Amino acid sequence: MIGGFIKGKKMKIDSFQFFFVILMVFLIKAFLVQWSYNWIMPKLIYNINGKQGDFRRLSYMESIILVILFNNLFNR
Repeated sequence: MIGGFIKGKKMKIDSFQFFFVILMVFLIKAFLVQWSYNWIMPKLIYNINGKQGDFRRLSYMESIILVILFNNLFNR
């Protein structure tokens, strides 16, 4: 056993399927960031200021950039 992997047994991984799953997880993370920000932040801003006029919704591209940022900052 080398590093938790039994010598001699090789796992066959389809690279396209692996890439597709990673891409889908990434896109789902971006959607969840966008949805949660756009749902929670107006309530927080209203509780702090008493008005929602200063709130700007997060676009999908901005949520993708935010996910990339946090993935790089808090990578395991």
